[in-house]
Amino acid sequence: MGRLEQIAEWLAAWQGRHPPRVERIQIIVFAANHGVAARGVSAFPSAVTAQMVANFTASGAAINQLSGWLDATLNVVPLALDEPTGDITQEAALDEAACLAAWRDGMAALDAAATACEARQMTHTVKPEFAVVDLRMPDGSGLDVGKALRQARANMRIVILTGYGNIATAVAAVKVGAVDYLAKPANADEIHRRSMPATGRCRRRRRTRCPPIASVGNISSVSSSNSTATSRKRRVA
Repeated sequence: MGRLEQIAEWLAAWQGRHPPRVERIQIIVFAANHGVAARGVSAFPSAVTAQMVANFTASGAAINQLSGWLDATLNVVPLALDEPTGDITQEAALDEAACLAAWRDGMAALDAAATACEARQMTHTVKPEFAVVDLRMPDGSGLDVGKALRQARANMRIVILTGYGNIATAVAAVKVGAVDYLAKPANADEIHRRSMPATGRCRRRRRTRCPPIASVGNISSVSSSNSTATSRKRRVA
C-alpha cells in the first residue's frame, strides 16, 4: 500500500493527465511462509497464513472489499505454504530453483496472453495503453500481434522485445506501430523510458525515478530495474 502514491505519480506522468485513469485492474496476493518465522519474530505463526488465504478466497478480507469497490479482479496465489523458505539467519531463503519457480508462478498469475492467438482474442475485450510484446511466439509473430493491438487502439504504445535482433525486423516493428524495438536482455527502466511519451519522460526527469515496470500492471517477461528481461514466458501485457 505504501507504494501506491509512487505508482499513481508514475502513471499520471506516463499518461500525461491528472488524475491518471486505470481501465482494468488486477490485484494479486501471493502468500508464502518465511522459515525465520519459526524463531518467533513474526506477529503471527505460519499456520495463520493458510487461514488468511482461506479468508481471502471466501471474500472475507479488506482486500476483497477494496477490489470490489475498484471493480478489479482479485487472485490469491498460495506458494507452497507447507514448505517455508529457508531460515535467513542460517541460510538463503531460496535456492536458484525455488527462486525461478516463484518467478514463474508470478508470471503465470498475470492476466496476459501467452500466445499470438490469445493476444488477438484479448484485443476484443482489452485495449491497454501500453504493451510489451515478444517477437517470437509459439504460434506466430509478435509483429502480427503488434498490428492487431494497434488496430484495437490506435494510440497504444508498443515495445517489441527479441533475442534475435536485426535491422530488418526493427524496421518491420516500427512499420506495425511499435514505438521501440529492444534486444534481450532489456532493463526494465529502459523499457519504461522508451515507452513513455516524450513529454512524460521530460516531466519525470524533474521528479522521481520510475518504479519497476512490473509494479504497474500486466507486464511480464520484464524484471526489476537491476535485473533483466527474461524469455522464459512469452507474453503480451
